[in-house]
Amino acid sequence: MIGSICLYLIKCYFYRNVMAKIEIHKDKETLNARAKRMRSKIFHNDDDQEFLNYVKYEHEKSLTKHQLFYFLRDKDRDVAILSLFLGSGIRVSELADLRMEDINLKERLIDVIRKGNKEDSVWITPIALNDLEKYMEIRDNKYAPGKELKNVFLSKYKHTAQPFSVRAIQDIVEKYTKVLWQENVSS
Repeated sequence: MIGSICLYLIKCYFYRNVMAKIEIHKDKETLNARAKRMRSKIFHNDDDQEFLNYVKYEHEKSLTKHQLFYFLRDKDRDVAILSLFLGSGIRVSELADLRMEDINLKERLIDVIRKGNKEDSVWITPIALNDLEKYMEIRDNKYAPGKELKNVFLSKYKHTAQPFSVRAIQDIVEKYTKVLWQENVSS
């Protein structure tokens, strides 16, 4: 009796497509419509340089004294993050996982682990390289990471250096883009 029930269940699931009853979501928008919608969210021409120049030279003018203190404390790191992100095209997770030994300043390359654990070398723009070098010069003195902490981008919490998380990098990008977007809308 039990054998026949098992046989029935096995035949039922192996000889019919159980996925046929699952509804598949299909986009109801053409590629052109999607491109038009996304156009406002993408940098064009020199927008990336304008964005970096805003963060480097203009952002501090709109801050309170308290905000200015924290901005100046982390300015080089934040600029290096934004510049490397824009100047290399790497993913946020690849940026968060970037280690000191992954950077080749002479060749303008960084080694990253892509999706699927695939190793890759990525070119860095000269501007991103310059911003990264500037940050790396002050990294050890400002964040005091110790020899065991090899992550490039660090934060300091309770006087202890910690590697940056993906979420923290996303927050930095969002913070500066929101402020710039608000200023562009109001002007």
